[in-house]
Amino acid sequence: MRTKSDLEWFQVPKATGKPYLSDIYISRDLGTYVVNVAAPVYDENGAFIGVVHPAP
Repeated sequence: MRTKSDLEWFQVPKATGKPYLSDIYISRDLGTYVVNVAAPVYDENGAFIGVVHPAP
């Protein structure tokens, strides 16, 4: 499985601590319009542990 941590929808929430909402674009994989939505996830001590992002 390829990691997604280099993609904008992962990097922006990680760097800013805020949710991410992309512009509308045509997905290379799906061939249809999509919007990426993501939010940072933290552990009980407030340390960043990842990003939640819905799968198509």
